[in-house]
Amino acid sequence: MLRLGSHIRLTSQEVERFTRISGYEPLGVKTLDELDDYIRQCKDQFRARYGACSTHTRFLFGLLDEEYLRCFGSRRWTYWCMAFPGERIRLLRK
Repeated sequence: MLRLGSHIRLTSQEVERFTRISGYEPLGVKTLDELDDYIRQCKDQFRARYGACSTHTRFLFGLLDEEYLRCFGSRRWTYWCMAFPGERIRLLRK
């Protein structure tokens, strides 16, 4: 990911990985807020397709979060976002 302030540009490899994980291409993602919205929409689609608490949903959330952190060059921490109402987000060390 190329970044200048809050503006970003995803590389072709990042676009391919996000598309492979989610099934949706991140078109028009030009800021960090738009990237967050894209990931939120993907997670909403996963919840609708697989159910809110299924293992498939949690696994796909983890893949999306891993790819999100990979964009920032973070490999030390694994971010498993259990973004269900009332739950806390946990950081697990690899």
